[in-house]
Amino acid sequence: MMACTSILRLRRTRCAGGGHERPTHSPQYDTNTAAGRVLAAAGARADCGGRWAGDVVGGESGVSGRRWTQRQLEILHLEYPNRSTAHVARRVGHTLSSTYQYARRLGLRKSAAYLASEASGQLRKGSQAGSAHRFTKGHQTWNKGLSVDIGGKETRFAKGHMPQTWRPLGSERIDTDGILWRKVSDTRNKRIDWQAVHVLIWEAANGPLPRGKFVIFADRNQRNFDPANLLAVTRAENMQRNTCHRYPKEVARLIQLKGALQRQINKRERSEKQD
Repeated sequence: MMACTSILRLRRTRCAGGGHERPTHSPQYDTNTAAGRVLAAAGARADCGGRWAGDVVGGESGVSGRRWTQRQLEILHLEYPNRSTAHVARRVGHTLSSTYQYARRLGLRKSAAYLASEASGQLRKGSQAGSAHRFTKGHQTWNKGLSVDIGGKETRFAKGHMPQTWRPLGSERIDTDGILWRKVSDTRNKRIDWQAVHVLIWEAANGPLPRGKFVIFADRNQRNFDPANLLAVTRAENMQRNTCHRYPKEVARLIQLKGALQRQINKRERSEKQD
């Protein structure tokens, strides 16, 4: 726990608003500690608008953005170690989370005596905290044996109901890439139930597809399912098959220039749409 003993001395402050003097307490703090430096800084910004020095807004800013006054910081430092944080938060007029976080910022901790007390709310062996709210042995619930009809039977799905998107085995569909898929099982797992038709044909002719390979169309025609047109290749092999560098240098250069030109055209079209 950080010590921050204040020596109170009485002084007189002339208030700017009323032109009169009022006695105020001006605490002196140990500036060798973080808490002491924060408290001293808050006290140095006292407002003389008819209030006691240290009562005014103008100290350090808390987590919530509201200013902490000198008196609030004193209360936080003196009461936080031995009182509940909810009590301290009410005393200083800040939120519970702001009080927790600002105390942590100052390095304040709950005392061992408080943590060992019932007020801390911590459960310990043999503690009777909360015993009044526990179920006793042999407790009977109020709704035991009651039958409750929650209604809605008319709109419930009947046993065996299938959603409108369900398709029978053997159904086929074409995805956005133009690949033909066929439903081969009905586990309700889309990745298992639907298989690419060209892969099914290749496996029927060659056995299970080796790990790390996938099936492509040799002539790039996605509707030519002739087994001789289906090739199992690795991704590296497919990249070499599709790269422009497999052509003579002059052709490869033309392909690159065409790509660059197409990118500029696309960029220009997007810009015109935005305008």
